[in-house]
Amino acid sequence: MNSNQPVIVSNDDELYRRVFKNHVRKDRSISPAAFMRKGEPEQRPSVNLARFSTRDATLNQAPQAMVAQLTVIGILAHSVRSAGLDAEHKERPDNYSHCEITGTNTDVTCSAMADEAYPV
Repeated sequence: MNSNQPVIVSNDDELYRRVFKNHVRKDRSISPAAFMRKGEPEQRPSVNLARFSTRDATLNQAPQAMVAQLTVIGILAHSVRSAGLDAEHKERPDNYSHCEITGTNTDVTCSAMADEAYPV
């Protein structure tokens, strides 16, 4: 799918993120920890652009030993931007759908994104 045209992430685009299953609460809300690493807001968290991926493809990009511990959440790019961040396509050699959430991720932005995210 490699193209020389830049991929623009639109506000309507859905983004997929692998997270630990315990980041999805029993009421199906998402913990802010879904956007953190080792208790700190993760800078440039990875997501997949759903129009180029699937839930299962996103999940199975994890090491096989970890897949059973993980699930996938979704968030609209609009929600990321409403939190004061952005989403940029950052293709990797093994993952055309790869994007990064850019900007300064903080406890506040993690909470704002968690409030808008949902299980996929």
